[in-house]
Amino acid sequence: MPVFGLEEEVFITEPERPTLRSFYYLSRLLARNPTFYYTHSAHNFARGSDVKQGVMSGVEISTTMCEDVEALVDDLTKRRADLASVTSGLIVPVGHLLQYEAPTNTCAIHVHISGVEDKRRLYGNLIHFLPVLPLFTMNSPMASSEYFGQSYRMARSWAIGPIKSDWQVRFQDIIHSKRLGTIELRIFDPCWDLNRVRWLLRAIKAITELDTTLDPAIDHYNSLRAKMCRTWLVVEADDLGVELN
Repeated sequence: MPVFGLEEEVFITEPERPTLRSFYYLSRLLARNPTFYYTHSAHNFARGSDVKQGVMSGVEISTTMCEDVEALVDDLTKRRADLASVTSGLIVPVGHLLQYEAPTNTCAIHVHISGVEDKRRLYGNLIHFLPVLPLFTMNSPMASSEYFGQSYRMARSWAIGPIKSDWQVRFQDIIHSKRLGTIELRIFDPCWDLNRVRWLLRAIKAITELDTTLDPAIDHYNSLRAKMCRTWLVVEADDLGVELN
């Protein structure tokens, strides 16, 4: 039986940029439920020259693992409510803050899948649909206060990238996590709309239930990736949208 989990990263701004006060909010969250949030919350920092625009990046909350994706969204709803209840800053669920141009200062949604018999097949089947799956939550339209397209984060983030031959290389769009033993989809932007997240998870669940082996077409996905980041659905992926539906 497939089991699903979700990590969500969001910026907490004061009011325009994140500050180290985000640590205080995480400490309040931890104090509220130490047993759970010791392993289900985290923080991130900008790196290298991006630090000049601001040290603090997003904070992370994660769900329990669920067999039912509807229950998973309910759990995410609770995690969002818990974070909001300890925060006086503004919670901003975007892939990249609009006024920054900082590839190491980004936020994401990561979806984890375990409990499947053939991880290699699932990995390939998910890549098969990767030209359409990110479209559910693309949410990173600007850099340096100028319009970029659908997802600056997906195009430029240091933490993701085109699919490589080794499925355990961490910084690509989908991996086999050596630490957790899960298939981890790292490509998605954070999205305020829980309904979009719900439909994304329903689509992923449907893919896990396929008993056929699809062509991952990795080179095809990698060739479309940059265009997707700018324009959302590309003509070359129309047939995949129909197939997924």
